[in-house]
Amino acid sequence: MITLRRGRRGPEVSRWQRFLSEQQLLDGKTDGIFGADTELASRKFQEREGLKEDGVVGSKTFMRARELGFVGLRRLREHELDSALLQHAQRILRDHHDEPFGTESAFDQGDQRYVGRIEEHFHPVGGARRPWGYHVGVSLFIEIGEGLDEPVQDDA
Repeated sequence: MITLRRGRRGPEVSRWQRFLSEQQLLDGKTDGIFGADTELASRKFQEREGLKEDGVVGSKTFMRARELGFVGLRRLREHELDSALLQHAQRILRDHHDEPFGTESAFDQGDQRYVGRIEEHFHPVGGARRPWGYHVGVSLFIEIGEGLDEPVQDDA
């Protein structure tokens, strides 16, 4: 499970900042950088919700936020990928290849909502997954929202 705190950067921080803005706790921009403003807004959220006010967004803070509509992501595991999901990933890569890392594209399959995120990937030379080396790729995530008990998973 990820923990968001000062200094963290990336799409999950942006997602958290958007939630704080929707809760009218963050006035600043959603820049994907967990800085002083985001920490203060997180403390305000924790205070309002009766949580430990440390400005660190961990499992209890995420759980309460999900009850209020926050939608987090969990990276799909290898065994969860099927041909339809892989086709979505290929389409996202084709359509968004030149966009910056962190760009997200949401899609529905069945009754689930998924997100494909443009990221830098690395596959060891000689390994089963290709292309080898560093390259642009798509990581797939499933949305985790209210009533779901799985934690948000780390991107790393």
